[in-house]
Amino acid sequence: MKSSLRILLSVFILSVVIEIKPAPFDTGMATFTQPNDVSFTGRIWGDEFIWWAETEDGAIIFECTVNALTEIAAWIVARGEGVKVLQPEELKLQVIELAKGTLKNY
Repeated sequence: MKSSLRILLSVFILSVVIEIKPAPFDTGMATFTQPNDVSFTGRIWGDEFIWWAETEDGAIIFECTVNALTEIAAWIVARGEGVKVLQPEELKLQVIELAKGTLKNY
């Protein structure tokens, strides 16, 4: 009983002491084909929670999971003309509406 308690305490202490982080990755330059059959050469960076691809010409393709499109729409509008939504269409429409609302202030 005491030995199993020591083992459990040791595992608990190790899990508290060791900071667990997402596993980062970098593919290096490679050619990728997107779901719409468009190919590009670039590198993919990130971890299991968020990733992005940087193309040879410096463009960024960013992908993440959000609870609602409104979470990311405001972030996109805040980035200004440097960001373009490729898909989904519903997100494009939300960004357009937010941008129009912002313009009404000026």
